[in-house]
Amino acid sequence: MSEQASSQSELARRLQVSNVAVHKWIKHPTWPFGERGPWDVEQVRQWRKAFLNAVIDKPIPPTTPPALASELDSKLASAMQVERVKLAQVRRKKAELELSILNGERILVEEVQLRWGRIAEELKAALMALPKSVAPLLVNQPLEQIQSILEEQIVRLLTELASKPHYEQR
Repeated sequence: MSEQASSQSELARRLQVSNVAVHKWIKHPTWPFGERGPWDVEQVRQWRKAFLNAVIDKPIPPTTPPALASELDSKLASAMQVERVKLAQVRRKKAELELSILNGERILVEEVQLRWGRIAEELKAALMALPKSVAPLLVNQPLEQIQSILEEQIVRLLTELASKPHYEQR
């Protein structure tokens, strides 16, 4: 009695091929054995040999004529050279940007946003504290004096904030 394989994985193991290969064979239009086992291993081996020989023996389509191939090669080489030049330009520009950042000539957007966020937080905190520090100065003052005191305190606060070193050298 001939050797039988009842599953795709068993057939793959016995023929020493992958499960994917067996699955592709079964789906191929020339597969004569049906989608489900059992399969006669020797018959499958013979079909596989005939199938592979038919594939190998197919005539190879004609290639591109040498003159056209040469023209295509030169166009490809030219296009590749153009792309190499573009790549070199991009790399040079990137290196220049990185150097300018390292030299402190440029600041990353994230860093600017972080610094301005800190300044805004300081300003908010100072403005929120202003009523508490100024209110006692305003008690029983005439309107003109209140306005003058408020202006002085706001200018003082803004001067203090402006004198703080917000830009840190790297």
